Amino acid sequence: MATALSGLRRKPDGFTLIELLVVISIIAILASLLLPALAKAKAQGRRVQCISNERQLAITHQLYSNDALERFPLNGGYDNFVPQKQETLWVLGGSHAFKEAFTNRSFLTDPGKASFANYLQNPAVYRCPADRSRIGAKGNSPQRIRNYAMNGYLAPIELFKGTLTKRYQFFIKTGDLAPAGPSLIFLFGDVNPANVCYPAFVINMAGSDSFYHLPSTLHSKAGVLVFADGHVETHKWTDPRTFSEVGDGTILGHFNPCRGSADLEWLRSHTTVPEKR
Repeated sequence: MATALSGLRRKPDGFTLIELLVVISIIAILASLLLPALAKAKAQGRRVQCISNERQLAITHQLYSNDALERFPLNGGYDNFVPQKQETLWVLGGSHAFKEAFTNRSFLTDPGKASFANYLQNPAVYRCPADRSRIGAKGNSPQRIRNYAMNGYLAPIELFKGTLTKRYQFFIKTGDLAPAGPSLIFLFGDVNPANVCYPAFVINMAGSDSFYHLPSTLHSKAGVLVFADGHVETHKWTDPRTFSEVGDGTILGHFNPCRGSADLEWLRSHTTVPEKR
């Protein structure tokens, strides 16, 4: 009996090469199915956080207006900061040349520099989580501290009005929005990171076939905007000219051509209305 059994082959321990290849193939297939779903979930999470940020900005805007007898916080931009000699904007900021405005968190949280600072002390709220770019070309350069900008036609300072299209309505206090409709006028929008400069989101109205500031397209080719009545919209952009790749150290200039752009027309329809003659 012992001799007969000794002639039988034992099955080798572990997997054969073919079995390992089959297992690896199955894992690869599962990964290919799961990774896009995980990436989509992460993108959705960033969009939800962006919506939350803009809602908090809208609430802060309302709190300020309530305390200021329905007047809106000042908006616009400066190219430098001179204490005691400038009107305090909702947050401090200026053109692309005003480098400190992209890195100095006190421009958001110091009440002497930002009127929102008395109501909102969390600098993370001003930054869209979908923006992974950095200010400089080097990998260790900082990320910008702010992605959002306020509709330029809301309470612009005199110095800034020349940047905006003439013969269009400025909204200085809550009641000014009634004719246009608070649900139609946006308060804050997510700006293309490479185009972020002034705290004001400038939209060229009729007469200019160009974007002054490009909206962000980082949320699966969409951008987030919060409106004067408090509701938030994620708007899908459709014109290829609205999209611009954002790399480290990238700076986009103003007046980006877009004749006939449906995206620009949509923004115009939610920015302001012609002045009453």
